[in-house]
Amino acid sequence: MNDELRIMNEKDNSALYKDIPEYCYSATKEEIAKKDFRKLLQDEKESQNQLINAFKTLGYEL
Repeated sequence: MNDELRIMNEKDNSALYKDIPEYCYSATKEEIAKKDFRKLLQDEKESQNQLINAFKTLGYEL
């Protein structure tokens, strides 16, 4: 993993870097701009609220 992080941080890593399924992917800025992350962020907020409520049910306040 250290090698992968080092390669990803190199200025010109195109010759060294390779996509590894389910681990890392080199997305272009255009690909990132096309994604709509609002649903993901809404789901994350809902998950956090569910976790907070579960801890409250157990007597813990966060």
